[in-house]
Amino acid sequence: MSVDRERIEQDARAGVMWGEDSRTVHRMLRANGLDDGEAAAVMAVLRRERAAVVRGIGVRQWVLGGCLIVVPIAYWVASLFIGFMHLKLFGLTVAVGLFGLWKVIQGAIKFFAPSKIIGSVADME
Repeated sequence: MSVDRERIEQDARAGVMWGEDSRTVHRMLRANGLDDGEAAAVMAVLRRERAAVVRGIGVRQWVLGGCLIVVPIAYWVASLFIGFMHLKLFGLTVAVGLFGLWKVIQGAIKFFAPSKIIGSVADME
């Protein structure tokens, strides 16, 4: 593989990861000397790479959300053992749990439909 081809593929990879439109990246590959079949093959590989990265982010969000959902449940169980529940603190833990639910939903969307997620991969964290 020549240096120019590696640079072209690296630029295309950056474009796909930054969330550029696939047609724009495909046109860039074609403009830099790749024929239609090669450009389509490179785009297929890059789409799979992006999907894998987005799924990984989705799994991390799923795990984080699951841990946050446990916070109000743990506080409630601990309050049962202690025999006293501070309602404001419980309200705060419920807010943390709802944020966790939001993270679980975001993670599930990214895991099950990574191709529907637009934008830069770096901004998904």
